[in-house]
Amino acid sequence: MVPDHERPEAWRGRVGLIIPSSNRLTEPQFARYSPPGVQFHVTRLRMTGPYHTPPLAMLDRIQDAAALLAEAA
Repeated sequence: MVPDHERPEAWRGRVGLIIPSSNRLTEPQFARYSPPGVQFHVTRLRMTGPYHTPPLAMLDRIQDAAALLAEAA
């Protein structure tokens, strides 16, 4: 079996997503409707209950999440 990163169609595109931890629909929807060869890498942010804050107030957490996605190269 050929690893995903070595398949020619795997180079079509990759998308990094930062989504709320409570979101259960994004990943299956992206997997279903994306064209072949597009890979999705997801990280989550806690955004409910005590973590519910305006986006600018959680800028540090957003930057940390983006750094985690960057590690997927």
